[in-house]
Amino acid sequence: MKLHSLSRLAGAALMALAFGQPGNLTASGECTFQVESPDGQLFTERQLAGKVTVLFYETREGTNHNRAAKDELNRFYSEQSPALVARVQRVGVVNAAGTPAIFRPFWRSGLRSAAAREGITVYADWDGQMGARCGLADPSGTSLALFDHRAQKRAVYRGDLTEIETIKTLLVQMVVAAGAPQPTSPR
Repeated sequence: MKLHSLSRLAGAALMALAFGQPGNLTASGECTFQVESPDGQLFTERQLAGKVTVLFYETREGTNHNRAAKDELNRFYSEQSPALVARVQRVGVVNAAGTPAIFRPFWRSGLRSAAAREGITVYADWDGQMGARCGLADPSGTSLALFDHRAQKRAVYRGDLTEIETIKTLLVQMVVAAGAPQPTSPR
């Protein structure tokens, strides 16, 4: 499913833009935040700029809620060309608000394990402000946000990720808009 599938997805993205988005999608502009990796490295909204970002924001209880969707997105990502992969970053953030300081070392260990399992850095939102400021906190415990290369939040999906094809389509559309080589069909 390399380039010819991406061409179909890019076409579907144009149709989706023309006819609106289904499901539990909301869209708005930018948000400000600061989250922390298990090793103390900070990640802020400024680091969203330059790449299209797929960001999962979840509670501890919500991290496995959309396992099938995460696996499908990981599979989709691994099938893409290096040119497209280079323009996308994947980020995981766990809402750790209310975690007493005494338990943070245990959380950091858990985040390291999650990062190794997912193949990405997983950050902690220690005060819950990212979820609040960016409109990502959800009673379901899980949401996925797509940010364009200018760090503008373009879509948020909450709860059950049933729109996986739409998410992949929008992801490709944003990568193409960011100046990636347009997907072409194989000969």
